Amino acid sequence: MMQVFCSCSVDKSLRIWDARCEPSSACKIAIDNSHDSDVNVVSWNGKEQHFIASGGDDGIIKVWDLRQYKVIRFTTTTTTTFNF
Repeated sequence: MMQVFCSCSVDKSLRIWDARCEPSSACKIAIDNSHDSDVNVVSWNGKEQHFIASGGDDGIIKVWDLRQYKVIRFTTTTTTTFNF
């Protein structure tokens, strides 16, 4: 059972949470202003757990490397294929 999850929000942030921790300390990583608008979707990479993809109302899909807390790849949503 997965104990760590990611959330996204209209405040433009991504957050990584650890459900095993007390609520006051459960947020382990916060990436504020991860997009220029609301963030609507996040997805973990199925093979490399330190990569997540996020998509927002700004029309951009970003791939994040959680080891470095930075974007390693991005594209607009008009792209037909995007693998990470």
